[in-house]
Amino acid sequence: MCNYPRRTPGFLLTTLALLPAFAALACSPIKSIGIRFDRNSAEVPAEQVLKLANWTAMLRARYPNREAVFMSTQDDFGEHNASSLGLRRARNVAKILDRICNSLCP
Repeated sequence: MCNYPRRTPGFLLTTLALLPAFAALACSPIKSIGIRFDRNSAEVPAEQVLKLANWTAMLRARYPNREAVFMSTQDDFGEHNASSLGLRRARNVAKILDRICNSLCP
């Protein structure tokens, strides 16, 4: 049983970490963002899409040589099919990031 306080129930926190390409990963800046989902839903809410777009634009401005985005997911206790739900959520976020990056590229 976890003893830490839970955050807002009914939401998933997807954490994205960006590691720009540098010689030593220990010196690489890591930037993360949390994306919230409605309970038992894999659809990315509109306000979270805007949040991703702003985050991506900031990263492109600060770290133009970045090469990778890493994702991890968490689900709330009691969500249906949590492992497949987390995977669908990560895929949906990846699709949105792909669209955002393609529209920002010259």
